[in-house]
Amino acid sequence: MPKKTKKEKIIAEYHKKLKLLQTQSQTVHQQPIKAVEKIEIEEPRKIIEEQPENNKFFLIDFKKSIFLTVAIIALEILFYFATIKNYLKLN
Repeated sequence: MPKKTKKEKIIAEYHKKLKLLQTQSQTVHQQPIKAVEKIEIEEPRKIIEEQPENNKFFLIDFKKSIFLTVAIIALEILFYFATIKNYLKLN
């Protein structure tokens, strides 16, 4: 089977987007207005509640990465001074 050209890939992508938009427009017309208003009101609260958890995980990962970086640099310095004084005897 021959490979798709760039133009064929773009056309296929537009077809997928068109189908997705058509299905979304059908579902929007079927939903009552009150359900849409409820969703819009509840979403900002969820986003605000999730932000501190994301910050917590970021800080934990950041501390780990700083610790590993400092440990690696310390090892590099120890190896440097060990080779200068011939403790490792690489000859």
